[in-house]
Amino acid sequence: MAALAFIAGLGATVGLVKWRGWLVAGEPLLLVLHGGVLRVAAGLAWLDWRVGVYAASLCWSGAFAVFLWRYTPILLGPRIDGKQG
Repeated sequence: MAALAFIAGLGATVGLVKWRGWLVAGEPLLLVLHGGVLRVAAGLAWLDWRVGVYAASLCWSGAFAVFLWRYTPILLGPRIDGKQG
């Protein structure tokens, strides 16, 4: 799902014209998946609830930070197709 959101976002900004290798690496996707596993583990009492939820929130926040770090230059840069807007 996260990879689909990245691809859709890049397509909306004409980003698929130039392939982005970081999309394949999937750092944000891996962080979101780890966060989900930690949250489930906390819910099943395999981890202390606070530790699991805090660790999951760090993973999700990290995924969002990586996404912003990678996607902000695309949004702030000039359009690839050279058109206005």
